[in-house]
Amino acid sequence: MPLKKGWSQDTIGGNIAELKGKGMGRAQRIAAALAHARRSADEAGKPEEGPEEPDPKRAKRLAKVAGKLRGMKDD
Repeated sequence: MPLKKGWSQDTIGGNIAELKGKGMGRAQRIAAALAHARRSADEAGKPEEGPEEPDPKRAKRLAKVAGKLRGMKDD
């Protein structure tokens, strides 16, 4: 089954799960899903610019997720 098009967190997570079923390693799954999301965003014409001012809540969430990813082991 082909990967879903889109760049939302849910779509990327679903694509990572799809690639897990195909026997790919963890880092390779993440890289492939993010590359696919990047191509989907480019095709849709999504602007590359982020918010002008950093969002403190988003920065806190990203730091929390990064900490969890560092502690994850390959499935």
